[in-house]
Amino acid sequence: MTDLNHFVTPQVSTELLSDLDRRDVALWIILQGESAGIDTSTLALFAQLPWRLVVVETDDKEFVSSMAKTPPNDPLTRSRGFPQIISETTTDVELPQRCLPIYLLDGLPGHTRDQFQDQLRRLTMLNELRKSEARRILILSLSTGDSLPREIHDICTTDFRPNISICGHDVDRKRTSAEYDGLDLAQTIFDVSPSTFIDDVLTRYRQNYDRHSTIIRLRTTVKGDVVSLDASDVDDPERPISSDFSIIKESDLMGLLPTDLSRDELVAFFRDPTASWRPYAAALPWDRSRTARGSLISILQQLELQGADEGVIATVVAEPGSGGTTLARQLAWHCAGSGYPVLVARQSPFSPNSLRVSNFLNRVHQLASPAGDEASYEAPWVIVFDRIHWEHGDLHSFLRDIRRHGRPVCLLVVAGPRRGMSMLHARPEAELAILTHMIDRESAADLGQHLNRFLRHHGMAKPIADWTGFY
Repeated sequence: MTDLNHFVTPQVSTELLSDLDRRDVALWIILQGESAGIDTSTLALFAQLPWRLVVVETDDKEFVSSMAKTPPNDPLTRSRGFPQIISETTTDVELPQRCLPIYLLDGLPGHTRDQFQDQLRRLTMLNELRKSEARRILILSLSTGDSLPREIHDICTTDFRPNISICGHDVDRKRTSAEYDGLDLAQTIFDVSPSTFIDDVLTRYRQNYDRHSTIIRLRTTVKGDVVSLDASDVDDPERPISSDFSIIKESDLMGLLPTDLSRDELVAFFRDPTASWRPYAAALPWDRSRTARGSLISILQQLELQGADEGVIATVVAEPGSGGTTLARQLAWHCAGSGYPVLVARQSPFSPNSLRVSNFLNRVHQLASPAGDEASYEAPWVIVFDRIHWEHGDLHSFLRDIRRHGRPVCLLVVAGPRRGMSMLHARPEAELAILTHMIDRESAADLGQHLNRFLRHHGMAKPIADWTGFY
């Protein structure tokens, strides 16, 4: 440790791996001339980890070729899309919604040099790095000689203040600190050989951060027979619905006891009921509506018998903060447990793309159908939207398009009393529950008894009089 801004360590930090897992690291590779024994195929695998983006300075044709190749069924494709090699000015390139951009600052190795085009390409690519707003820039200098990016001063401005992490063959710590001192940026220098560093990052990321398969519980007959289906490779890696929706997995449906939840999990649930499915698996949410679950199951059973034309919006009408989101997720969890697969819209406003969702549901159906028989039974899906989507989007049009594509779907929506103009003549919703902040004394006592089952294990239980007095 040299001071508060300069940290020297011989080990790969957990912070770097965590930032990488969130795609919050930009990688800058310098590989010019002799690479001092770095295996290019291993380096290519390192470059294909889920970085925010990669910028490369190299004249190594073999390395560039290796970066463009991805292993068959590469699980990383689901988290970062396909690598996209970019060797020209970025103004001429349209990238997929999700991908791994790899910018060749010097162009393709062996191309004809043009000073103006070379400068323009470099400037536009570095501008993409600045616009990325990555939390961290990892500089990997693999050439012999103390070689560090000369443009760090130019791209790090008052609006872009990344942490700088450095690993290199001959990086001089004192000179590095002095060179970047004027930026007043946090710096981490990994005092280990690049080959060891690369192997360590690859090993630890695969062990601790690789995503598990997406296994869903799926009904295969009207009678309720269910299977576990591996839908890991169903989503479009370049235009994924997972950017807007999450899916309830088989692993989310494993039942838990009240004592299985930690104190931190209890606190986190009351702060944000969307943070984890574990509280739902332990039945932590209090059941505010005795009829909503049965009504929703009846709607799904009707969809099973009648098909996509019976698709409907089922609403939980709720005052803000009265538990609408929690009830909707509670209902969704029970539906998923019964084999009706569930997509949950992420907590940010967006306009759902009906074609993209329909294509995803169709691919799941094809995967589950025996011998590709598309006329076979198709389990209805539940797609959950919150109040923000109800008030800022046209979900009736979305459902109408889904029905037109022949997919049996029920939209489970947390709704407020407001209705947009587009909904005035729309098909009426099925109202599952109406929630307000008011509950009677008997319900308050019931709520207290329910929550005490979870709080008692952590010494946090309260007398019933406290619960009834609160309300």
